[in-house]
Amino acid sequence: MRYPKTFALIKAIPNVSFAGITVLKPHSKVLPHIGETNAIIRCHLGLKIPGKYLDCGIKVNGEDRGYHEGKMLMFSDAHLHTTWNNTTEKRFLLIIDIIQPQFAHKGNWVCANALAALTLKFVDEKIPIIKLFPNFILSTMRILLACGWYVYLPIQKQFARFYE
Repeated sequence: MRYPKTFALIKAIPNVSFAGITVLKPHSKVLPHIGETNAIIRCHLGLKIPGKYLDCGIKVNGEDRGYHEGKMLMFSDAHLHTTWNNTTEKRFLLIIDIIQPQFAHKGNWVCANALAALTLKFVDEKIPIIKLFPNFILSTMRILLACGWYVYLPIQKQFARFYE
């Protein structure tokens, strides 16, 4: 394991569904988007934030915020958001997704639905014909994918224990 202390800290947070480091290249932005569910609170922890306030930032529901090293911003992933880096250096964040307490008992189902939506987005990027399907077909595909992910997640957790 490459970062055992960081892993231990993240593992101690209740209801974490995802954690990872994201890098945003200089003079770039992430297009406005919404997440797959309102059951998740997304946390952005500034690891390396170049420039001055608002040179690297985020806009959530029309409100701009700048990143600071060692400080965390939290927001509902279901709100429209975008991030940018208007500097000459890379920006590094630790992203942690936390399932809200009222949805914690449905944690695997929340994750399975989010993964199903991401799977459909991925396939749509590769095969743009998916947008031509009627909504009831897309909904059925999403439910079937969610069921598949729901079965897979507990199995994956068992295998992940071998690598800890």
